[in-house]
Amino acid sequence: GRVDHMALKLLVNLGDWYKEKQAKLFFSGCPDPIVAQLKATGWMFDDAFYPNLDEALEYCEERILIQVRGPKGNIEELDLGEMDFFFDFEEEEVEIVKKLCERIEYEDGEMIIRKGDDSTCVFFLAKGTATVTAPAKEGKKGPRLVTYIPGVSFGDMALFDMGQRTANVVAACSGVVCLVLKVETLEQMEPKIYSKILKEAGRSIALLLKRK
Repeated sequence: GRVDHMALKLLVNLGDWYKEKQAKLFFSGCPDPIVAQLKATGWMFDDAFYPNLDEALEYCEERILIQVRGPKGNIEELDLGEMDFFFDFEEEEVEIVKKLCERIEYEDGEMIIRKGDDSTCVFFLAKGTATVTAPAKEGKKGPRLVTYIPGVSFGDMALFDMGQRTANVVAACSGVVCLVLKVETLEQMEPKIYSKILKEAGRSIALLLKRK
């Protein structure tokens, strides 16, 4: 179909106005004929059009993440004791947990957690970023649900219910590092620290639910 010329002109002017404010106007699901009409009316920004809302949001989120981690990702790797999760832990307790963790490095796009896997570990993200994605449908990439940055823990539900994972977690850049803690090992070897981690994880989940 066609769009009224005045409406097209208004969108072009709005795009220019946003640019002056160091912002950007995006379109999702915009049919090719309307994109062509916009460009013919004077629209100058080729990267403003996305096939769906998920891809538009991913682009915006990626721009924010670049500001957080830099274009090449985080250079410095966080120590376990630098993470907020362990703020109330004694230094000796952190060292014990660190010795029980396995340091695993992932490349861009590599699966960290797969939906349906057994929930046996908690992950502490020390470097890079990771995304939670919904399962793909009909051969298409699943939409991004959440992005994790260094210092965040995930897979915490393994502490409460060793069932199956409910979503995929994928490395979002090269050189992602996770410190992976096996829940059963922690519970057997350090029951007091296990109880403390269980309490902290419960508090974190409760805060997350309140925000929702």
